Amino acid sequence: MSLRRALKNLIGNEFKCAGDATLVVQQSNEFLRIGVRDHGPGVPTSELNQVTQAYYRVHKARTGPGMGVGLGLAIVSEVALAHGGRLALKNHAQGGLIALLILPHQPSGIVPIPQPRPHRVII
Repeated sequence: MSLRRALKNLIGNEFKCAGDATLVVQQSNEFLRIGVRDHGPGVPTSELNQVTQAYYRVHKARTGPGMGVGLGLAIVSEVALAHGGRLALKNHAQGGLIALLILPHQPSGIVPIPQPRPHRVII
């Protein structure tokens, strides 16, 4: 599974559950952290470890239009693990859930394009 899908699920889950969210990206020498904080009701502490399991839905989210089947955060967690990272979840003191995707930082594989050297033509 791709990081693109994980990011789509991570961000989409927060908007779906709360309607709005704050996105923060931090990069260090060791890690890339992508954090999303929604402003919804959060997740009961007793269910924080379960929401990354496939098909698990928080009790409050088990009904209602537009609610998923419980795969979003499970996919994010699996992709994170496949890339040597992890998904951390915690409730914010002022309400809402903070979902933090932590991935090992790998230097970019982009190689700069060398500038063409001037050519001399001798006739």
